[in-house]
Amino acid sequence: MIIPSVTQCINPWVDFSKIPPDRLDYASQRGIEVHRSCLAYAKGLLPILNSDYQGYLDSFLRWHGSHFTLIMGEERLVDEDLGYSGTPDLFGMFGGHQTALIELKTPVTAQKSWRLQLAAYSKLIQKKFRDIYPDAPELIGSLQLNPDGKVPKMIWYEKGMEDFNLFLSALNLYRFFNS
Repeated sequence: MIIPSVTQCINPWVDFSKIPPDRLDYASQRGIEVHRSCLAYAKGLLPILNSDYQGYLDSFLRWHGSHFTLIMGEERLVDEDLGYSGTPDLFGMFGGHQTALIELKTPVTAQKSWRLQLAAYSKLIQKKFRDIYPDAPELIGSLQLNPDGKVPKMIWYEKGMEDFNLFLSALNLYRFFNS
């Protein structure tokens, strides 16, 4: 069985057609570098980043402060039962007492697809950590980093089944069209 990623399943419903290819390539490279640097910082390492993207890292540092402790970051997780995989950005302790799943985002405008992505990642986290953190994740959010280094915008999501059911629909459609 082919095990698709969360992003492969939801990408058909994310429209990038109005974005010029060179801007899309730049945004993709920016996202990769910013994610790598933020994860390095969360792991206690010295992040190295292209100066063009420094504002995003500064924005992350404003949020991270001393109230987030990393448990896992950028690790590929697989749900063999449902047949999908995903790589959540950050999973850790928020405020010292709540587990949190955080996705880093560099676009200025929030996307509907983020809800489905986080719902799918949430189920992967629940499965991996059910014995250690039975209520994980208690908090689920997209952290929109600011390009100018200002305080980022946090969008919190509920643990509702509606978003996960929508993701399962995308997963089933992916399988239908790719089998």
